[in-house]
Amino acid sequence: MALDALIRIFTIMSASVFGTRAAVSVSVPGRVLALEGSCLVIPCSFSPAPAAQTMELQLVRSSTPFFMMLRRPVFSSERSDGVHPDFKERTALAGNISAGDCSVSISSIRSNDQNTYQLQMRERGQRSWPAGSKVNISVTGSPEPPELTDPGPVKEGQRLVLNCSARLSCPSDRPRLLWKWERGDPAGSSVHGDTELQQDTGWFPVLQTSLVFTVPRHTNPRVRCELEYPNNRRSSATREILVHFPPRDVWVQVVSAAVRLGGNALLLCSCKADPPVSEYQWWSVESGNTRILSKRTHTVRVYNVSRDTRVQCSAANRLGRASSRPTPLNAQYAPLILSRSSCDWDGTLLSCSCFVDSNPRPAVTWSVNGSHLPDGFNTSSSSYVNHTLTATLRGISDVPLRVECHAVSALGNH
Repeated sequence: MALDALIRIFTIMSASVFGTRAAVSVSVPGRVLALEGSCLVIPCSFSPAPAAQTMELQLVRSSTPFFMMLRRPVFSSERSDGVHPDFKERTALAGNISAGDCSVSISSIRSNDQNTYQLQMRERGQRSWPAGSKVNISVTGSPEPPELTDPGPVKEGQRLVLNCSARLSCPSDRPRLLWKWERGDPAGSSVHGDTELQQDTGWFPVLQTSLVFTVPRHTNPRVRCELEYPNNRRSSATREILVHFPPRDVWVQVVSAAVRLGGNALLLCSCKADPPVSEYQWWSVESGNTRILSKRTHTVRVYNVSRDTRVQCSAANRLGRASSRPTPLNAQYAPLILSRSSCDWDGTLLSCSCFVDSNPRPAVTWSVNGSHLPDGFNTSSSSYVNHTLTATLRGISDVPLRVECHAVSALGNH
């Protein structure tokens, strides 16, 4: 009975001293990154918002339990004289407590400010501080790189917007965001933004800039977004834009070292394409007749090659199709002396022309009356056009001579 009465008395006293108001819940990020020499605003909010009561706030640097009673706040909303000397004139209330904002700022960040801190709140008149909410402050000598969006694969000619953003732990020490082209620099690109801070879903305001450009042909652009603070402190993020395009520069490559007339040839359809080619098609043209080949692979072998065989291929991916030009196979054959070869003699000057159809180019020799050329006779090979070699012989003779030309190549002679 006496014990029950004692419990009731303690309950009444507790209610009168501490009140029945719900405990304040303080929210802070678990970790913040501060730039050495800059400032830091530790975001803080709490609920429920105070009514008529006045709230007290302090920021305490964590320490071992043995020194728990000796630690001093680095910020106090009530007693500036009790603040640790290392933080005097460097900490201040950045938020509006009446609006539920308990943010605290630290200026002139030092490397030894790196530690774990507790933000504690209580109603004025309370004798003890609650445990508070912990925040770990990390200090870096260089800015954290900005975030650069990844658009993934894009198409040639597409209008593209890249966003670059940086979270600011100290909005008053505002950096600049700069775009720099490392490769590409499309004409007509323009920059938008970075004049206003935006609040994202996180704790910190965000500085953002956008780069707008048309994706160029024949290159994967590479762009860098640079975050620049005073005193030449900077960091950057780079993005290479992967450009997808339909097949282009399609051409037929003759893989076989030499193609003989009437023989076969191994061919390869080459091109540039991204994504890769998904389908090939081949056709050949001989004497004006087109024949579609059955194979749909990037290599094909054709047979019974003639002098005028021309081959084409086409390549396709999901973005389009392109074709090569008609490609001659350059079939090789033995020399053939053409019937229009002849000699003229005017009684003094002997002039002969020898026309040889051959692939590869032949060597031409002459004989006069079945023997070597007489002294004073000159020979030349003036041209080799469309596999026809023109050779000439000139000399002085007062009698008619029997002249022969001979052609030879690796494939035979005539």
